[in-house]
Amino acid sequence: MIRYNLILKNINSSLSFIAMDAIVTPVRLTREQFRSLARAKGWKFTMLAQRWGVTPEWISEVSRDPQRDLRYDDALHGLPDLHHLQRALRQREREVDAAVAGRQAQQQARPRATAPGYRYRGYLVPGAVVTVAAAFGSMAEEGARAIVLQVEQRERHERYGVLFETGAYDWFAPDAVDRYLVATGLIAAAAAQYRYRGAALLQADFTAGRFDFWPERPAS
Repeated sequence: MIRYNLILKNINSSLSFIAMDAIVTPVRLTREQFRSLARAKGWKFTMLAQRWGVTPEWISEVSRDPQRDLRYDDALHGLPDLHHLQRALRQREREVDAAVAGRQAQQQARPRATAPGYRYRGYLVPGAVVTVAAAFGSMAEEGARAIVLQVEQRERHERYGVLFETGAYDWFAPDAVDRYLVATGLIAAAAAQYRYRGAALLQADFTAGRFDFWPERPAS
């Protein structure tokens, strides 16, 4: 047991100085380190060969190769300690469980791009022409056209500033888009570059005919 601990201590000491640079500048185990680490964990080359599905001669060649694929060093580090097999396997399980739990916690903490509030991201963009699917009030009748002029990020969803053929302008959350608007797949080129600067200027630009609600569909 003392010899085993000393071997692991020496190996860990030799690797600790290069751990931070290992990804940028891979450093492989030396032949002696490879063999010693395997033996310290209770693994003979014949046993490694059987586990990895190769021959003992091949394992020996890999251990001597200074340019071996790093996967073999990683695999060797990840082998359970046969001297304390059950404890090593339980530690593996705990590491896996902790990794899964950490990943789930991160996913729950961040806003989900697939949540209902984000379903039109990158789809309804400034300049996008939409059709009114259902009339609402005096703002627009069914079949009328409108143009998305703004996309604003909110805490849990985006909202869309929409200008109608009537000259009315309002904001729509994704659920309202579902009920009232349908994308046409067309883009009003001038509106795509438009910058909203207030209701008065918007009305002046609308009256001046700056917005094309019925652009031609590009030839396929």
